[in-house]
Amino acid sequence: MLPQENEEGNIEYKRHFCSDELKILNNDNNVRFQQLVTQMKYRLNEGNGMAIYYIGVEDNGSLYKLSKEQSRDSILMIKRMVLYLEGKIESLIVNDDYIKVTIKDKFKYTRLVEKRILLLGDTE
Repeated sequence: MLPQENEEGNIEYKRHFCSDELKILNNDNNVRFQQLVTQMKYRLNEGNGMAIYYIGVEDNGSLYKLSKEQSRDSILMIKRMVLYLEGKIESLIVNDDYIKVTIKDKFKYTRLVEKRILLLGDTE
């Protein structure tokens, strides 16, 4: 069980990506596909170019038991969405309870490296 999903932030819970709406049209003009892509853009923006998806998790944080077919179809759909947005999947972890996918926007995500400089000596 995970904490309840927050409407803001870069973490998204999805039961699965196997709805009949997504299976009807297998192209990028599908209305449901476009809604999911827009939601992914939002999560990427909230995370400064990084989003984390938990597939197999309800909005309240409870786990939904995915079948092997649902897992496979959901992974294929999220890969398709990331490809459409020209992003990349940083990590994909599949376990018995859920699938965790970390996505990065290749154009926006920049990890700033902190550098510290120490100055010694006379201040003049």
